[in-house]
Amino acid sequence: DIEPGRLYAQGRWQDFDCVVDCRGIGAKGQLAGLRGVRGEVLWLHAPEVNLHRPVRLMHPRYKLYIAPRPDNRYVIGATEIESESMAPVTVRSHLELLSALYSLHSGFAEAEVEHAWSHCRPAMPNNLPVVMAEPGRLVVNGLYRHGYLLSPHVVEQALEKFDQGMCERVRAS
Repeated sequence: DIEPGRLYAQGRWQDFDCVVDCRGIGAKGQLAGLRGVRGEVLWLHAPEVNLHRPVRLMHPRYKLYIAPRPDNRYVIGATEIESESMAPVTVRSHLELLSALYSLHSGFAEAEVEHAWSHCRPAMPNNLPVVMAEPGRLVVNGLYRHGYLLSPHVVEQALEKFDQGMCERVRAS
C-alpha cells in the first residue's frame, strides 16, 4: 500500500520524503479512471528472419509490433483487449498475432514459440500517461501501449516535478 510519504513493505510502514507510485493497475483504487487493458505477447525464435530494428505493422485489424532480440529471437505483441483478465494467452489471440506476423515475413512460418505471456497494461480513459505530484507522492502511471515511445518524456516530466520540489513532504515544525 502507498500513502503520501509512506510505503507499506515487508510487513511494516516505512516513511520517506517522497514515494513514487508506479504500480500500474495496482493503483486502481487510488487513481480515478485507471483501468487494465489486457495485452498478450509472444517470444519467438525465427532463424529465417533477420530484422535488426523494431517494426510496427499497421495491419487493418492488429497493431502489431516486432522487437528484435539477439540470436534471431523476437518479441511479438500485442493485443488490446478491454479486459482485466490475467488468464493465459488465448488461442484466438495466438492465431491473430501469428497470422499478422506471417503476412510480414514468410520466414516466421517456421519460427518456434518460446514463450507466450499475458498481462494488463495500465490505461487512463484517454490512453495517455499521468504524471502528477502531491506532497509526499509522485504518481507515474497509465502508459498503456505507449511506454516504448513516451517513456523518455514521462521521465522528463517526473524529474521536472522533483526539481520543482512538488513531491517533497511538508514537515510539521
